[in-house]
Amino acid sequence: MDIILKSLALDSLPVLKVELKDLKILDLSDNNLVKVNFNKYLFPKLSSLLMYENKLTDIQFSSNQFPLLKSIWLAKNKFTFIPNSLFAFASMEELIMDFNYIEKIPDEISNFKNLKT
Repeated sequence: MDIILKSLALDSLPVLKVELKDLKILDLSDNNLVKVNFNKYLFPKLSSLLMYENKLTDIQFSSNQFPLLKSIWLAKNKFTFIPNSLFAFASMEELIMDFNYIEKIPDEISNFKNLKT
């Protein structure tokens, strides 16, 4: 199952009161998101999170919240650093963060052994 909430001028994540056990792709791209709070019980099978073209400066969540996450798109936001919470995803295959304001690539980037180029 996929949920596409693209280009809706969202400034926050809509409240979802049910657990979406089969959700694999969540597309929140091209909105006005500055901060997003995720509930760890909402997306246990999420494999792709698309949040490009927003206004994000940081994102906080853990690998326990998204145990199957393999791909995250954060391009065209307002990041000045790679968020620490991303380094918990050692199995990450795709991390897209181009067109941000990142000045330094931290050493922890080497934790991503499965990144595809």
